[in-house]
Amino acid sequence: MAAQLNAFSYSGSCKDGSLVSVEVLKPKHSKGTVEVLTDSFCDLLWGPLTYRPLLRMIVQENLIETQKLFPKNVILVALYEQSSAKVVVGTVEVYLSSAGVSSPNPPPDAPFLCNMAVKQNYRRKGIAGQLLKAAEELAVTMGSNEMYLHCRLIDKVPLGIYQRAGYEVVSTSSVFSLLVLQRRKHLMRKRL
Repeated sequence: MAAQLNAFSYSGSCKDGSLVSVEVLKPKHSKGTVEVLTDSFCDLLWGPLTYRPLLRMIVQENLIETQKLFPKNVILVALYEQSSAKVVVGTVEVYLSSAGVSSPNPPPDAPFLCNMAVKQNYRRKGIAGQLLKAAEELAVTMGSNEMYLHCRLIDKVPLGIYQRAGYEVVSTSSVFSLLVLQRRKHLMRKRL
């Protein structure tokens, strides 16, 4: 299974006609992936200048820990050709088993998509859609016929991306999640 996952690759076209390739994270992609995730989470947490170095360190440690879970968890990276070099412009994590995923819970044996991010300068080019297609193709390759993900209620742009890609809301977390300082989120599913 690990060899099959390591050999996985996907190519697709962006809205501007340029090509993006998606493959399993390799050590040479780690720095770029950390930067994409750090930039995305800084935007969400309202503190890009105050704690960026700390956040980068946390993201880097999380990436290392997630890689240790391979092949149960797979990190995919979107590579965009720029000046004859491929640069990391996006990433997504695929849990091939969603056991232990927070509420609302998907079925424990279903693949679960999370931590999707696209570098700010490359947004609105269709890269998120290509990451979704690659993750779905990976899940099908591994024998699954559906994919699940969470989307926070406040995230209108990602919600639109997921809905256009064929994901449907199957449940929503309770208002009581606010009591434990968590934002409410949808559990979404797509039949593959």
